[in-house]
Amino acid sequence: MRLILAAAIVVAQVAVPALRPGEWVVESDQNGSIAGEVFDPVAGESAAGVVVRLSRPRVAQDRTWPEPWVPEYASGSEQLAAITTDREGRFLFRGLRPGRYRVRTAGVMRNTSSVDVIVRADALQGTARLEVEIGARVGGIVLDHLGQPLGNYPVRVVGFDVGDGLNSLPPDVRVVQRTANDGHFHLEALPTGTVYLQAVSRKRGYSPAMAVAVQSGEVAHDLTLVVPDEGDVLTAARESGGGIGVRLDFTPRGPVIKSLIGGMAAEEAGLQVGDLLTTLGSRSTRFMSPQEFVDRCRGPVSSSLVVHVERDGEIRELTLVRREFPAEDR
Repeated sequence: MRLILAAAIVVAQVAVPALRPGEWVVESDQNGSIAGEVFDPVAGESAAGVVVRLSRPRVAQDRTWPEPWVPEYASGSEQLAAITTDREGRFLFRGLRPGRYRVRTAGVMRNTSSVDVIVRADALQGTARLEVEIGARVGGIVLDHLGQPLGNYPVRVVGFDVGDGLNSLPPDVRVVQRTANDGHFHLEALPTGTVYLQAVSRKRGYSPAMAVAVQSGEVAHDLTLVVPDEGDVLTAARESGGGIGVRLDFTPRGPVIKSLIGGMAAEEAGLQVGDLLTTLGSRSTRFMSPQEFVDRCRGPVSSSLVVHVERDGEIRELTLVRREFPAEDR
């Protein structure tokens, strides 16, 4: 992601005007300031409503002239302020003493872009610009199988396809929001590409993942996620103690077998380490979470589960009969 920050540095202000949108005064008796603009290169326009944070580096080597008198902190940085850009994508931090500052903003999928700016005592001025893709905003409603709204229901981004067919959602990123009492949800800062959304709850069930093609700056508020009536079935399956006997790596291609449990259905059916499991029952596993995968693999002992497996580019359909896990794997 390209980043150019921009900040105009001015320290010779005499009067302190009233605050406008996108402004923050840190210390009223100081005259330094950092001004800048956030621009979305994908949408081709200024990025309004983006949170910009101001902090001071705490690490000694980050605190060079002109602030040798600033006390050294333990680690990280000390946040001083956070503001939202105005309609023109501008921001202004005023009331700053001379020293080194860090200006940053969160981009798509929590990627953070930042730049260090020095406010000098000799009123040296500089300009630059911060570019960040603000992403799209989508919203909709979650309904149960009877068409009734589900309030306080988690909606997650479970996949992100940039066009290569792979899941580019970082494994440590969780984009989730609960619905309002009327079942509506709103998610922001979704990346450009095809985003997969899902309503998820182990107690009530999992909606099918919905693919939403978005471009930066777009807004879609008419999505509908329908949760099937499967809560009792999933709960009973988890409590029954049966399974197919696989351990997995969840890769950008989907769940890949990393090991097999001896004496279980997967091993006896001839599955191998490295096999890609593409479906469980009628559900695609392409953007399936580990939580949902385990819930759908579990079931009563002697019950069957139809799976599709890809190996060396070929797809095989297998029917696996669940067995009780060995004591050490329960």
